[in-house]
Parts: sequence; structure tokens; C-alpha cells
Amino acid sequence: MNDPEALLHYLDVLLKESNFTKAARELYISQPYLTQLIKRIEKKLGTKIINRDRVPFSLTEAGMIYYKYLENISYNDQQLERDLAPYTEPNKEIIKLGVLESLGSFLLPRLLPSFLQNNPNVEIQLFENSPQKNETNLLNGDIDCYIGQTPETISHDLNYLVKNGEQYYVVIPQNSHYFRSDKFILEADELKT
Repeated sequence: MNDPEALLHYLDVLLKESNFTKAARELYISQPYLTQLIKRIEKKLGTKIINRDRVPFSLTEAGMIYYKYLENISYNDQQLERDLAPYTEPNKEIIKLGVLESLGSFLLPRLLPSFLQNNPNVEIQLFENSPQKNETNLLNGDIDCYIGQTPETISHDLNYLVKNGEQYYVVIPQNSHYFRSDKFILEADELKT
């Protein structure tokens, strides 16, 4: 398997379950396939990537390096797709949206379907991370905006919109080409839950 995103997902589930059979069941693959996949990776790398000696499973130091490598490949693949989009799909706009990990499954199903239906030329790429990681990604230009909570520590280089009721924020850096002082990509009324 050469799909870094799938490998990351497999590793995440395996670490969460700390059991090959349970992980395979959750991934809808066979346990022998998952076991052989990990063994092939370890053989190719020449070292173990998962500590299986105790529960919960954890990544070895080599496993952490491999995991970070997969994250970098995945990010670079997404960046390449975004950079090529003006040439391959000239009318498509890609918005990289950072979201607080705990909000991804709760909030986005309420927001994105109507937004995407009203904006068929837009593709959303999601990045679920901690507030600190999302803020760093915003400041580095790795994401275009961020939906999160409690912006007490938000950098002064970022603007944010406070939605009353629920404490969720859409944050867009001023240096983003999506930033407009008079307009938000996600309008305030689209943030109703």
C-alpha cells in the first residue's frame, strides 16, 4: 500500500485499539492483511514501528519518524493538488479549513453540506488539529481559516469572528487571499447550529 493517508489512518486505529483484530474490524479489512502490512513496512524499514509488548500499543521512535514522514507526504500531496487546481480545474476553489479535533464530527455536518451546495465550485480540505497547531498552520499559510473555541490566546496577527451562543470561531489570517475585512468566507448566519 502506497497511500500515506490510508497508512496514517491504519496506524491511528491500530494504536487506538491496541489489538490487530479489533483494528482490522474497525478498518473493514482482514486481520491478516493488517498484520502483514505492518510486518512489510517494518521489514522494509529494517526496524519495528509499533511497540506491541504492552497495551496500549505505541509508536517506537522509528515509528514516530515514519508517522511524521507519512504526514509530510500527505501534506505535500494535498499541497500539490491545491497548486495544480488552477490548471486542472480552473473554476474550482480549494479552501483549507482547520477545525478543532472535537468539532469535526459534530459541527461540520451541520455547516458544510449547505455551504458546498451553494458553492459547488469550492472544495473543502479539512485539517483536524489542536488550537495551537491550527493557529500555527494559519500563521504559516498552511490553512486558510480555522473553526475553534476559546480564542483567549489567538495571535494579534489573526482576526476572528465570535458567534454568540456557541463559542465557535472562524479565524482567517489577514495575509490570506481569502481574508476580506468586509466579508467572511463562512458568513455568520452559516454558523448557526
